[in-house]
Amino acid sequence: MAIDIEVDVVSMSLRYFINTFSNAEKSLLVDILRRAQEEDIILVSGAGNENIFADNCYPCWYGGPNGICVAALSDGPDYELAGFSNYGDRVDIAAFGQNLYLGTSGSGNHVLSSGTSYATPIVSGAVAILLSLGVEPSMAKSILLTEADSFDTREKYLRPGGGALNILSSV
Repeated sequence: MAIDIEVDVVSMSLRYFINTFSNAEKSLLVDILRRAQEEDIILVSGAGNENIFADNCYPCWYGGPNGICVAALSDGPDYELAGFSNYGDRVDIAAFGQNLYLGTSGSGNHVLSSGTSYATPIVSGAVAILLSLGVEPSMAKSILLTEADSFDTREKYLRPGGGALNILSSV
């Protein structure tokens, strides 16, 4: 569908453990992800919220030149991955995803929520900004990673060269 309507960016706040799929299902999923990237569609997906090494979480773990896997940053004063965020050497970049303000409840209380599902559209929006400025789809991921702010990831880490999204440096 995304290929047919020629979208530029797909933001996916979902995650599947591919080791639970049959071989036919795995093959179909990998083929879809590959075909989308061949059509210059940028696939941005959340790493997940289980605080685990995300070694079989798809679509994130598929990677590829146009695949961006997103972790969540904590809401602290320094960059660090949120305690719930998945991590690993195929997780590309992190964006804020903890205690994000969603609005006010009917009783007047602030509504906050957390997850890589909030960090993912932030990165998708950054990709859209780059594309709107004329950046080729094949360069968007590289620019975001090159301009990302490095930080101490301690035990929970991102891929080499990954870091915290810095859209201002990217444009």
